[in-house]
Amino acid sequence: MSDLVQQTAEGLVLYPRRSRLVLFLVLCLGFVTVGSWMALRGDSPSVTAVGVVAIVFAGLGGWYFVRRLAVRSPVLEIDRDGLVDSASGVAVGRVAWGEIADLSIGGVGQQRFLGIHVHDRAALLSRVRPWRRVVIRLNAAFGFPPVNLPQSVLPLPIEELAEILERALLAWRNEHGE
Repeated sequence: MSDLVQQTAEGLVLYPRRSRLVLFLVLCLGFVTVGSWMALRGDSPSVTAVGVVAIVFAGLGGWYFVRRLAVRSPVLEIDRDGLVDSASGVAVGRVAWGEIADLSIGGVGQQRFLGIHVHDRAALLSRVRPWRRVVIRLNAAFGFPPVNLPQSVLPLPIEELAEILERALLAWRNEHGE
């Protein structure tokens, strides 16, 4: 196994691809630069507003990627109790095997995701921060599951990860008579 995918006594730990994190950080810096130019140029109030929005969102994204680069932390941990999602800015944390209803592969444009559908979305949402709830509800309005693991930060293909999770979920269900 690579240093990005590590087998431990507890289970499997996946770390993000640093090259992707650097790429996303550079993109965020580019958006902050363009947003700053738009905000300072101020041809119209709408151009200024778009510039400010770009600065805020890309700045937050940049901060997130700087943090991910500075502190090596897993994007996903898989163990006998379930998984711990830390793959994105709206990660939900611990999801027990018994909460998982289904897995799906989907995406938007070129970005692919491994979606995790849960039996009780309200219970999952009650455990996350309010601003994350808002984003997860917006995603749901567009038909996306509450947990999405983006291929862009995962160290292995989502099809391979889906197989790993399906096997672990099946083993848990067999052990617990579900």
